[in-house]
Amino acid sequence: MIWPIGAMLMIVGLFGYAGIWRNWSRDGFYYYVFGVFWFGLSVVVTDVQTLLAPLPIWFLNLTTFFFFASIVTAFYLPPCLTPRWFRAMRRTWE
Repeated sequence: MIWPIGAMLMIVGLFGYAGIWRNWSRDGFYYYVFGVFWFGLSVVVTDVQTLLAPLPIWFLNLTTFFFFASIVTAFYLPPCLTPRWFRAMRRTWE
């Protein structure tokens, strides 16, 4: 029953993606809030998986993908996966 923590992490990440909360980005050089969204999603999917066991193996693979995506997106995202406001902020400092 850890899904509320995952949901809160997803909300923080969504605020970052939507541009509601921007001061964390420090002029477009930090990505960690995007990673928080994906980590929250992996927590929620993992909790659903434990509640609905047994599930097919592809569901476990989906959880693993979201977990590794959270690690990668905490450090870097390709520009096509970042929000428009984040790309504009990076362009002003390049």
